[in-house]
Amino acid sequence: MTEEQQLMWDTLSSDPAALCHVWARDILQSKRTMHRKADKYLGQALNLFTVEDITGIMKTWISYYEMPLSPGKLTNYETFHRKCGPYVFANSCSIKGFV
Repeated sequence: MTEEQQLMWDTLSSDPAALCHVWARDILQSKRTMHRKADKYLGQALNLFTVEDITGIMKTWISYYEMPLSPGKLTNYETFHRKCGPYVFANSCSIKGFV
């Protein structure tokens, strides 16, 4: 990675709202690769961000971008469910997306 690319990545990875939209636009470029890209980015989010940020990313993808994601096609869904499921269940009415 060049210095410029590293700086861009450091900036984006410290801002889940910005990264959420960058990822969403990339995911929606192709229906054929949508689940593969969403799974890759979900895995990165699970490693980079807090539970609140991860659920905000998923809410944005599903609500704002209306991504027809199928949990069965996401290999990281089980990890998401284990890590974020209790938070989603307890806070379902107050989870905010990044719009």
